[in-house]
Amino acid sequence: MTEQTVPAETPPQKDARQETVPQKTVRQETAAQESARHEREERGVEQPDDGWLVRTQKKHRRWRERLRHRRTANLVYRISTGVVGTLVLCLGILLIPYPGPGWAVVIAGLAILASEFSWAQRVLAQVKKFYYGWTRWLASQPRWIQALAWLGTAAIVLTTLWLIGALALMADLVGYDAGWVQSPL
Repeated sequence: MTEQTVPAETPPQKDARQETVPQKTVRQETAAQESARHEREERGVEQPDDGWLVRTQKKHRRWRERLRHRRTANLVYRISTGVVGTLVLCLGILLIPYPGPGWAVVIAGLAILASEFSWAQRVLAQVKKFYYGWTRWLASQPRWIQALAWLGTAAIVLTTLWLIGALALMADLVGYDAGWVQSPL
């Protein structure tokens, strides 16, 4: 028996142009997206434009780049962004102890500042990390600890209302006259 050697198969040669052509990625729809699209098509409803946010961001970046080349306009823009962001941030800090959007306003103020200042981007990331960590921690605690947190918040709110004289105003409206309701300020 003689052995025959078979030449090794060489991979097909690729055209140099084929390697530089970017591959298109195909976006696949989930079953829910596909059925929603078919339903819209049956009713004759056009598909909403989902790229408006991307287009708006691109327009803003182009506008901002043009503004950076004009020294005075850039300085005015940065100062006004700093002032508005600081005011929103201070308002948010005042609202933190109260039920409602205190932390959301703080994050919004920092986001305004972060649009122009890199230090604010770092602070924003830390504040978000702290806030979400705190809410996860509080949610994992027993009910009595959650109740203590709510009682602490209520105490801060009532103390602030007392200090600014809002409790005395409400007491006067209902005809309640007590000395302790009057603000010491």
